[in-house]
Amino acid sequence: MKHSVFYLFFFILFSFHSTYAQYNTLGNHPSTVKWKYIKNDKIKVIFPDSTLEQAKRIADVIAYINKEKHISVGDKSYKLDLLLNTNNAIANGYVALAPFRSEFYATGMQNQQFLGTMNWLDNLSIHEYRHALQYSNTRHGLTNFAYYIGGESAWSLVNAISIPSWYWEGDAVHSETLLSENGRGRLPSFFEEQRALFVNNRNYNYMQMRNGSFKNLIPDHYTMGYNMINYGRNQYDEKIWARVLAGGSAFHSFYPFSKALKKETGLSTSRFYKASYAALKEKWMEELETMTLTETTPITTKPKNVVTNYTYPKALADGSIICLKNSYDETTQLVQIIDGTEKALTPIGIGTEPYLDINGNNVCWTEIRNDGRRQERTYSVIVSYNLKTSKKSVITKKSKYFSPMFSATGEKIVTVSANKNLENNIKILDAKTGAVLKTIPNPKNDFISYPKWLDNENAIVYLSKRNSKLCMLKYDLKNDIITELMPWTSHSIGMPKVINNEIYFSASFTGISNIYCLKDDGSKQIKAITSVEVGADFPEVTADGTVLYMSEQTDMGKQLTQINIEEGISELGSNPVTIMEPVDLKRFDVKTNEIEKPILNDIPVNEYEVKEYKGLFRGMKLHTWGFTIGSNNSFSLGGSMSNILNDFSIDASTQYNGNEKRMSYNAAVTYAKYFLPVTASLITAKRSNTYNVSGFNPGDGYRTKKVDFDEVSKNIGFIVPLSWLHSNYATSFLLAPTFSAIETNNYSSNQVGYSHENLNFNSAHVGFSFSNTRRRAVQNLSAKWSQSVKVDYFKSLDNSVSSEKISATVNLSAAGFSKNHGLDFSFRYKKELITNDYLYVDNFIHARGYSPLNSDQETVYSANYSFPICYPDSGFGGIIFIKRIHANLFFDGGMTERFNTKFKQNSTGVETIFTFSLFNLNADFGLGIRNSFLLNTDPLNANAKSNNEIFVTMNL
Repeated sequence: MKHSVFYLFFFILFSFHSTYAQYNTLGNHPSTVKWKYIKNDKIKVIFPDSTLEQAKRIADVIAYINKEKHISVGDKSYKLDLLLNTNNAIANGYVALAPFRSEFYATGMQNQQFLGTMNWLDNLSIHEYRHALQYSNTRHGLTNFAYYIGGESAWSLVNAISIPSWYWEGDAVHSETLLSENGRGRLPSFFEEQRALFVNNRNYNYMQMRNGSFKNLIPDHYTMGYNMINYGRNQYDEKIWARVLAGGSAFHSFYPFSKALKKETGLSTSRFYKASYAALKEKWMEELETMTLTETTPITTKPKNVVTNYTYPKALADGSIICLKNSYDETTQLVQIIDGTEKALTPIGIGTEPYLDINGNNVCWTEIRNDGRRQERTYSVIVSYNLKTSKKSVITKKSKYFSPMFSATGEKIVTVSANKNLENNIKILDAKTGAVLKTIPNPKNDFISYPKWLDNENAIVYLSKRNSKLCMLKYDLKNDIITELMPWTSHSIGMPKVINNEIYFSASFTGISNIYCLKDDGSKQIKAITSVEVGADFPEVTADGTVLYMSEQTDMGKQLTQINIEEGISELGSNPVTIMEPVDLKRFDVKTNEIEKPILNDIPVNEYEVKEYKGLFRGMKLHTWGFTIGSNNSFSLGGSMSNILNDFSIDASTQYNGNEKRMSYNAAVTYAKYFLPVTASLITAKRSNTYNVSGFNPGDGYRTKKVDFDEVSKNIGFIVPLSWLHSNYATSFLLAPTFSAIETNNYSSNQVGYSHENLNFNSAHVGFSFSNTRRRAVQNLSAKWSQSVKVDYFKSLDNSVSSEKISATVNLSAAGFSKNHGLDFSFRYKKELITNDYLYVDNFIHARGYSPLNSDQETVYSANYSFPICYPDSGFGGIIFIKRIHANLFFDGGMTERFNTKFKQNSTGVETIFTFSLFNLNADFGLGIRNSFLLNTDPLNANAKSNNEIFVTMNL
């Protein structure tokens, strides 16, 4: 084999696939959903029975793309199962391997400046199906070899190693831009961070851009990828990336993607990046020289060291401003700025997307909640905060409400409602109870966002999206009349501010986000207020209508600025703005052709047979097989299969235990459609344990015997898996009782005369865990004010066999002396008599620095204090990139009891952890060096005074 060395190396590497593959808890979809499906030769769409029309549209778009709209990615396509999830309040979607499938979260985003004006399901159909085509066209060379050896998990891992993350997302964004009249490639906000870097002459190298930073503002891999993909297509030809993808996935060298790109362009990946960004910077700087700019005055100071964002400014009557603030060292909070002084008001919880509004003293936003058992059913609830009383409350429960706004009196709230049937409406709620007072008709089921009170609450202004175009509409509550306030457009439009019968909003009319104004009388005359270097958003106007506040993008985050409105108009002129659609703006430089061009108005409508999607084995796929390397020199050979709804799985494997140096054979089935997932397994194993012959003797050490035996374990159990999102916390509860029938026989030993009676007994295991974890900012080393408890209890149910074990772990996290410092405490306890007839598997975490000592009882107290040392943002050879170095000071207080003899095991020391990215993997790994100093004698190594260890952590 020509490249056997690479095949061997990556055969070993992808054997880690089970730890890398995406983890999914089983049974997350509500069991009450009546699923149907339609299919063609390339796609099967599985959907709730109330969303047939949306499912047909998805199938039509994907079938049309598959027929002739993918020359830039390759000719291969594998049939895809796609699940339409209408119970989720989060706008998202994915295509994944193991198994090969897709899921669309069908509720779109309110902010059209994040993803553009395309119909949300059309956007997902183009973008996510592009991922399916990408995966289909990587089955070459080593990638194909990996698939046959290790299944879809190995396929996925080799993809992640060989192909950089910027290609996957950049190419998918480019596809949505080519095949629509909008797309993120024609969205100014998509480029704002990069534009800010260019304007401030910040130029990062390829590895910095590819791997990101905990310190600097780095545009994500979506933006980076799009820039490079578009440059390659424009400079060479539309099939260049199909050839690069095929060559890169074949893996004919250590840098396969870079070699494939160099073959096409003569440039390595890093040099190609430099060329593409040099061209983009030159173009934007030349454009900037021709622009008429309006001067704005900063309200907040641009930070020098920590990336910080100030958004959604709101002017108060006392002249102060409240807004949202988040940074790399703090999660989102509501702050008030008074004469340049900043005051924190209250934390803002996890939301579907950022949002804030205010009327009088009443502030409101939305946060995510979820079904405790069904994680794929999420809600968006309205949260209020009163500036006078500082009282925060949750107004609605189990709702899908978005973009709320209080009325002037504070008695009502206007909001957008979405339901599981994908119907959108504006609702007016009672502000105290959340009860629905009025529903505004939406006969065309337009997608609605950002409703605002107007004209003394006699009318409502809102954004409406229809056929991938936006329009600002006014609804007269008294006469039920709808007025179009502007032309329908594919330009992105942000959240409006209504004051004195005028509507201020940000829009992409010039290719750069700026602030505009129009009257509410239907004249459709739009005036420009600002023309800034990078981009302006979230307009707010003082009560007298003279001053405009906004949020502008900088190279260190978003900054609040202001401008006098009349001065802005006089600079730009009062003539109405002429709108040229994004697809016609040459500045975006999107090169279409007769095949890859906007298609959404030309999709043929097909007929489908609708069938029920039911049955235990529906959508069952064998997706993973092959070797898996685990910890403690263990490995396994086996396979896994599961269905598309992810509520039924079958796993089988043979495993080698590195501790006992013996094999086991396992089979497990899990069924999780209903509230309690049920699992059953059969394990046959060759076991080997080492016991001491007598008690501890400091002079002689331990005298041991090695005992080999066979074991068969038949297990059945159920799980109570619950978890909740609330404010900034994720809380989980897990109860897992398991009953086992254990048989052991064929005992043998290296000790002469040893004999052991065969065991045949029933055993019970009850596992319990609880955690309450606060989300962290980018730089935070610890999840502050968080708690977790884990308890496991094992016991023989037969009095004739002595076997019992209990273990418990309690973890607490608190704030350190600085924002990014972490203070963590833990308590660990286990008890299991080593004289028992049967010993369970031991996974206890002992005191650091000491050799593990078999004991009847052990207790460990730990304290850790972690703090960052530096953020190198540097790497080597495209292989490793170090993002952070931090230290952890620790103290472990251990006590081990054996045969009524107690041994103290106290230690202290320091851990130095290097956080780094590896290859093209879009994940952070940690390599730690631990120096432990023993404060007591190690019973197994009396001469040891210290211990040095290397350990690895992964955050996938």
